[in-house]
Parts: sequence; structure tokens; C-alpha cells
Amino acid sequence: MDLKAARQLLPDLDLVGLSPLDGGEVHANYALETADGRRLVLKVYRGELSWKRDKEVFLLELVSGCVPVPQIVYTTPGILVMTRAPGRPARFTDGDPVTVSRQLGALLRELHAITFDSFGYIETRVTSPVPTNLEFMRRRIDRKVRSGPPDLRDSLERYFVQREAAFEGCETAALCHNDAHDANVLVENGHISGLLDWENAVAADPILDLAKSWAFSDGRSDDTLAALIQGYGPLRDDWREAFDLYVVDHLLELWGWFHQLGVTDPLPELEGYLARRVGA
Repeated sequence: MDLKAARQLLPDLDLVGLSPLDGGEVHANYALETADGRRLVLKVYRGELSWKRDKEVFLLELVSGCVPVPQIVYTTPGILVMTRAPGRPARFTDGDPVTVSRQLGALLRELHAITFDSFGYIETRVTSPVPTNLEFMRRRIDRKVRSGPPDLRDSLERYFVQREAAFEGCETAALCHNDAHDANVLVENGHISGLLDWENAVAADPILDLAKSWAFSDGRSDDTLAALIQGYGPLRDDWREAFDLYVVDHLLELWGWFHQLGVTDPLPELEGYLARRVGA
């Protein structure tokens, strides 16, 4: 999209600038500037995935005032215009990852105060809801294992079955961002200024969210994990067992994502990690 096309699409915004933004693997993202100096973001959803706009609008409205997120300026089918949150992704700043992790833990605690009556994927409601986290995770894991690394399927299945009792410790489904790692966490002057990209959100165990936040961050370490948990506050007694299960679940999902896209370079490293974790 160029500036002329954006002006035709959004005639009421008086646009004077447009430039592509990084990170749009699925959707196209653009930075907009208006004549009155506003800095906005335009997100254009692919036709078959336009339902994700409805999800993102629903979640941004739900969490506004709870955690720092962009504000909706304009929306129509397939199109979302938001304010541009200040700061840069933590992954691309010189900020202390331990400090950011501690702040992120506190932010996720606030987010998880939003709860649902059932577990499942979120669109504008919980879809295919189930009453327990164990049922939700069994369904989620079965799908991933069946499409995962062929040589590890039996070992992965045994690994999860032998440890699945740890999923039962979560009795209430919380709103989980499910992608709150350092590419989606904005930082300005050492403080978290925004949380982006809500498309993966689920109603699930808060520990699932903590595990994804840590496992997918470039600077992950024992220190950042300790800071994340310290910032979050008290957890149930079996949190670490559940956390380790969720890390394997997330990395199995990452393997599937790369495999689906035909990106083969990261697969051997992921398979090696999974094999070590499940004793294959």
C-alpha cells in the first residue's frame, strides 16, 4: 500500500506519511502520520484471516485501562487503525532484560485478573470451550504432537501423559496474551510502554502465559525467569512443573509454525531441544 491508496482508504485522517512496519509475517502493518501530528498504525488483514480483526478489536477494548495497549482509532472489515504506542520492542533496545522481565511479570498479573467461565481459544468469545484446563491442554497437545516431528511423536505423547496432572492445578481460565515476549513488549525509558499483537490470546492457565513470555525472549536466562516470577507474585505450589510442560508445548508449536512456513533452518535445533526434554 502507498500513501495515495491509504488516503483513499482513510479519507478522514488527513494522512501526510506512510511507511511499512517490520513484523508483519501474516498481516501488513504500516506507520501513519496525520497532518495534525498523530502517529498511528494501520493493520491490513488478509481476506481469509479478516476475522482476526474482530478478535483484536474485542481484546483491545477488553484490556484497555488494564495494561498499556494501542487505542482504536478506526476499524472496518479487514482494516484496523490504532494509536502507535511509544517505545521500541524490548528485543531491540539496550534495556536490562531482568528489569523488563520483572515489570512484565507484574503486567501479566494484572492481565490475568480478567477471567472466563471456560478454557479455549478466544475470538470474540471463547470458541470450542471446555470446562477444565486439562481438557483444553489435552486437545491442544494432541493436535501438536500429531503434526510434530515424526521421530518424536511417541516420546512427546508419553512425556505429556505422564505429567498432565500438573495442568489440573489451574481451575480458572485467565486471559492469556500467549505471545508476550520481547518482540511484542514495547519499552520506553526503561519502562514497559505497550503490549502488542493479541492474535494468539487464549483463555487458559496464567502459567502458560509466563512460559511463553520467557521461552520466546532472546535474553532468557535463570535471572530473567526469577525476575518474571518475582514481578508476578505468588503462584501455586506446582507452578514449576506446569511451567516446564508449557515450555515444551510452546516450542513444539514453534516447530509446527516453522514447518508450516517451510522454514527449515531452526528445525534441527528445536528437535534436539525437544528430544532432550522428553528423553528421546
